[in-house]
Amino acid sequence: MKLLTPQTVQNLCIQTARKLVTLPNLNSTFSQINKDKTKMIFPSYTSQVVRISEQEAKLCFCHVLEKTTNDIYYSVETPTESTYSFKDKILDDGKMSARSDLSLYLIKNKKIVKYINCEFKHTNTTKKSIVKDFIKLNKEPYSGLFFHVLDSANSGTLSNTIHTGVFDKYKIGFEHKVSNWVDAKNQDEKFIVFAIYIVKQKLLLLKTFTQKGLKDLNKFFILEYKPTRNIIVVTKANNWRVIDL
Repeated sequence: MKLLTPQTVQNLCIQTARKLVTLPNLNSTFSQINKDKTKMIFPSYTSQVVRISEQEAKLCFCHVLEKTTNDIYYSVETPTESTYSFKDKILDDGKMSARSDLSLYLIKNKKIVKYINCEFKHTNTTKKSIVKDFIKLNKEPYSGLFFHVLDSANSGTLSNTIHTGVFDKYKIGFEHKVSNWVDAKNQDEKFIVFAIYIVKQKLLLLKTFTQKGLKDLNKFFILEYKPTRNIIVVTKANNWRVIDL
């Protein structure tokens, strides 16, 4: 039995991002469409503006699983083991199961065993949306993947002085129920892989979070960079893997 390590999950994210980069849309010419890779395309609004969402990332991730390995199984919209309530207030002790976007499994002793819960997000979304996912990732007894699709990035996208950046919301998501962290059932150490795919600048950022990161979230969520219209130059990576696509 192979283990689902952080490196394995990161490699799956890299393959997913590389598929997303080549994904055609309704404005693509026929010659730009590589039929051997996937038949999925990005749709467009009536204005012919390409519509990007987390759904394409999730489906591409599933395509990668189908194409690259016979060892990893997956389920979609997986019911959580704990109960939650996300209607009026964000509670970790509600009466109903929530859902993980995707879960990954391995065969252990001839049984299918869950190892990873995955959440997919698009745009610099609301704090509430981030907090909901992080509560699930922290409290469920499995490691996790948080795959975030951003259309583009400017100097304030990841963090800024008014705390509306992606990293700012990640920190709030962890701090909301920091005591919720539950160790993984089937692994020596629980981890959460962060994958941030920036569409316009064709960049993928990867980093693995473990429990010790809870002691100082500010140290974990740091990345210094200089964005332009078409590229991002990372000046201080702070252990983030920077993959140009």
